[in-house]
Amino acid sequence: MYLKLREYVRDHDSLVFGVILVFFVALIAYYRVQIQIEIGPIWDTFDFLSNAMFFAGQGFGYTDLTRPPFFPFLTSLIFRLGVVSESVIFYLDASFLVFGAIGLYLFFRMKFEAMESFLGSLLFSTFPVVVLFIGVGLTDIPSVVLSIWALYATVLAVKKNSLFFYFSFPLAMLAFLTRYPAGFIIFPIFFYLAINRHDVSLKNMFGGMLLSLLPGLIVLLFFYNQFGNPLGPLSSFYGSTQKSWSTTYVYYHPDPLYFLKNLILYIGVGGLTIISIMVFSIFIYLITKLKSVKLKFKELSNYETERFTKIKILLFISLLLIFVITFAWTHYLVSEGLFFVLSLLTYNILRKSEVKDLDFHFLFMSWFMAFFIFHSVYIIKDDRYFVTMAPALSYFLILVFSEIKRTWDIKIKYKNILYNLLAFLLVLMVLVSAVDYIPAIKENESPNTEKLSNVQMASQWLKVNDPQYQDKKTSADLWPFFSWYLKTNVSQVPLFNTQESYENWLNTDKPDYYLSIVEGLNLTNYNPIKQFGIVTIYKRRT
Repeated sequence: MYLKLREYVRDHDSLVFGVILVFFVALIAYYRVQIQIEIGPIWDTFDFLSNAMFFAGQGFGYTDLTRPPFFPFLTSLIFRLGVVSESVIFYLDASFLVFGAIGLYLFFRMKFEAMESFLGSLLFSTFPVVVLFIGVGLTDIPSVVLSIWALYATVLAVKKNSLFFYFSFPLAMLAFLTRYPAGFIIFPIFFYLAINRHDVSLKNMFGGMLLSLLPGLIVLLFFYNQFGNPLGPLSSFYGSTQKSWSTTYVYYHPDPLYFLKNLILYIGVGGLTIISIMVFSIFIYLITKLKSVKLKFKELSNYETERFTKIKILLFISLLLIFVITFAWTHYLVSEGLFFVLSLLTYNILRKSEVKDLDFHFLFMSWFMAFFIFHSVYIIKDDRYFVTMAPALSYFLILVFSEIKRTWDIKIKYKNILYNLLAFLLVLMVLVSAVDYIPAIKENESPNTEKLSNVQMASQWLKVNDPQYQDKKTSADLWPFFSWYLKTNVSQVPLFNTQESYENWLNTDKPDYYLSIVEGLNLTNYNPIKQFGIVTIYKRRT
């Protein structure tokens, strides 16, 4: 009877905290979308919108099909229902966050209490770096959410029912087809399977792998039909990670510690508070329990000396040194492979220790490092890339938070009260911080809002003053923007450093209209006929 009552309370708590989580995350996501609607789409969003129109059978000539297809394909399903609007992709993007919060909560419940899992999922959903990109219409959050569910299904396949393999691998494939770098999720998946190999059903694992090939084959056939090369866009992505970028490029950051240096900005006040409390708690614990700490350290040393051979220790140290020394100086796949082997060796050394849920800790560590290595070695860095590491980081923050209670030397009833009060204050803190942060996003993105207004006015003017504009050739610096608003294929004009370069390009391309945001152009064969803010409409002289 006691066990049944305890199980009922556990399930009831899980449901209550789950419902509260969905309510808060959905509210934040909706609020963020309203702000994004006022800001408008950004460059990449226009490409996904145009691709979605193509997939919906309503294309207007412009596409960028080298981009991952799954997210615009989902958007196209809504477009097919007759709902064609920029806000569609904003709401779809934000809906993924809610779906991801649920998945992460259920994932955390495999280890933590309901309240701790709730806090961990809420932390992820309210990290400033996550809030910044909610509902923008990019693929970062959707790909991370699919990765969350892919890893959760993998653990369920090992711990609960191997039939979950038929979800885990297809979800991992969909994550990859949503954002190509998400393919690195395969490293933590295979790592977890390797350390739990005795509990893995090979039949269902291979069945799941084969099922995951189906969406992959469909996409490869599509690429072959479009490009004549099924691996064309994938080769393009790989090539972009190898090319030399201009040092003047806004996202050029060769520093491999870029993300670590900005970590506090990414995790916000909630994460920083947890870290601060843990540091303080450890400090107090070390002072009050110095003797027991020394004894435990001595026991650990003896344990290692007795059980581990010198070869394993030497191999571990050697691999660690090679990884550190070669990090950012060699190809990212080399570093990924080194860390994979290093993790397997470390787990093998520690697996007989008394550390609880060791495979869980290593799973999330390998998840974090798989993406940290790639994005740190890759010289192009955008803050949104940290979103790929955010779920794993939230796990370790909650792990730290759950351990705080053990460092408090207080009577049990008071300890639990203080712990729950601290959790409540943290929830309140992260919610207030998120709500306070969202309006600031609008202020920071005001240049984009003004630019879009200029683009829309210029597009509308051209539509009115030349009803046959779609039969003429138009080129622009912001070609994805104008393609969307003019509903025609607007050709690219690269940004050059000299007027002579613009002259040569336009004289070769010979567009009828050139829509430019470049100031001070005095073109020989083109007359400026109208200006809207930063946008000037040029018409070719006849």
